[in-house]
Amino acid sequence: MRKMRQSIALQFQEVKLDSISAAIKVFNLMGGSTRTTVLRRCPPLCKRILIRRLCMSKLLKYVTPVVLGMFLCSGQGCCLTKIRVAAQLGTDPKFIQMDDGSIIGLCIDIMRAIEYVDPTLKFIGDQHWMPLTRISAELTAGQQDAACAMQYTEARNNKFLFLEPALYPVDFMLLARADDPILISNWDNLREFIPKPIVLVNRGFGASAILAEVGGIQVDANTTDTKQNLNKLVAGRARLYFHRGPGLVHILERAGVVRKIRVLPVSMLHTTFHFVVGRHLAPEIVNHIRYALVLLDQNGELDRLYKKWN
Repeated sequence: MRKMRQSIALQFQEVKLDSISAAIKVFNLMGGSTRTTVLRRCPPLCKRILIRRLCMSKLLKYVTPVVLGMFLCSGQGCCLTKIRVAAQLGTDPKFIQMDDGSIIGLCIDIMRAIEYVDPTLKFIGDQHWMPLTRISAELTAGQQDAACAMQYTEARNNKFLFLEPALYPVDFMLLARADDPILISNWDNLREFIPKPIVLVNRGFGASAILAEVGGIQVDANTTDTKQNLNKLVAGRARLYFHRGPGLVHILERAGVVRKIRVLPVSMLHTTFHFVVGRHLAPEIVNHIRYALVLLDQNGELDRLYKKWN
């Protein structure tokens, strides 16, 4: 058994970073002294993730505080990597402003969860608002490093890196005034309406690209703000508003229009939102974020946060 454990320890350095669960299984097979050998041999990111897992498990008793501190602060482990981001205007529930001015939301929780999984990462700027169009421009220019929960489009994919796994599923819905009997079941149904209804979208959002690809739809994309578009819909300046979940009912409640606007029952598009990073970001930093997302997906935390804000 001892020889087998030593053999496994020597081979542990071959474990790939995308197989953390396999690393833990190997770690569990070993005795206390051999576990230290494993920690010494595993790659830096795998090492930190494994120690984070140890901190949340009974296996911590096999690693002394001195050894833990040594590995957490070895190499680049103590270097805090700052990831520049911004809070996206009009993207409730991703970012929501509280009465005291602080910003909370689904994306805030996701970034805090990434920081918890990998303590070498620190997101900065998430308490400062910025329209999505400017965020995209700065991300392209290398003035920001990442953005939370973006929809995949070909144009964006040419500029940014879309990380897997996806953060959460998204349904794009049509909204109408509560007293409007309009019913839409598919895109052809919408295109056949005479006169063509004006459909509101937030400028610079993925919804604009969706409607442009569908074609034949009269679109108003003059504002980036969700509440302004809801008020335009209530005022009759358009007949429909194309927007995405999660949390549509809560969005209507916070805008004070929950009795004035209804969500049509058919999902016009089901897709996913992803964490994106700028192509200027160093590959090792991208890998840190990517594998943190893998862990959050595997342990169910991404799903839990999605349900919290839906």
